[in-house]
Order: sequence, then structure tokens, then C-alpha cells
Amino acid sequence: MWCTTLVPARSMLKQPRGQRCRRPERVLGGDLSLVEKFHPCNTRDVIHRGNWLWWLIGAAIFVAIVPVVIAIFSGLAWLVIYVISLWIHPFISCRTCSGTGRQGGSLFGYAHRQCGSCGGQGRHRRLGTTFVYRGRVTRAEDRAATARDSRRARPLP
Repeated sequence: MWCTTLVPARSMLKQPRGQRCRRPERVLGGDLSLVEKFHPCNTRDVIHRGNWLWWLIGAAIFVAIVPVVIAIFSGLAWLVIYVISLWIHPFISCRTCSGTGRQGGSLFGYAHRQCGSCGGQGRHRRLGTTFVYRGRVTRAEDRAATARDSRRARPLP
């Protein structure tokens, strides 16, 4: 029997391990020891009649678990990025005054008052910032306090 394919035929699978098939490369006398070593006739089958069910179960578990693991890791990555975003940008613009800190009068359009929602700051803490940094100061709040206390922000004597 001549064997020239990489996929073993049914008749080749039934041959004993030590018996080799006659291939044209072997007849020509080329030095193909590596090819002979990994030739299908010289290797045992990994999946055979006795363990095919275990391979099927393993493949099913792999197919079921891999998407869940990917979803968990991508969710954790999103959570880390979101917390970093909260640390860098803890505020959103006030919806009531559109971030100006002032509300216009309804009767007289030229009159203004301080926004009752944001207290005149024009911003609110993000919802996630409220949960993550409950009573603590965030990076942006610390920088704002430093700028407020700096030399430029103080009134001239």
C-alpha cells in the first residue's frame, strides 16, 4: 500500500504501530527521518474509539466557558476604564443651567439668579463618582482647590 497523504486512510489506522507503509519517499532513499517520524502510519491516534466521548465533552466545555471568560474579562476591563474616567473627569454639566451656573428669569429675560440645582457651579458629580468616591476628594476637585488657592486666584491687595 502506498501512502502519500497526510490524512491517514481507514486501512492505515488498523495497522500495528511498528509496521510502516511503503511510501515513494522511502523507496527513493531520501533522508526524511523527520517526515517519517510524524507520518500518520507511525503515530498513534489521539482521538480513538475509547476516548472520543471525553474529547467531545472537553470541546463542549471549552465552547461553553470561553465566551463567558471573555465576557468577564471585558467587563472587568470596562469597569477599570470607567473608574479611571471617574477619577479624571468626576463632573458633568448641570442640566438645569446648561453648565453656566445661572438661570435666566422667566418674566424678565435680562435678570439672572444662581442655579438652585448646582449652587452656581454649573456642574454636578457623576453618579459613579458619588458611589466610588463617597466622601473623598477626586483628582479634579483637588486640582480645582489648588488653583483656587493659588496666587492667580487670590484678589490683588
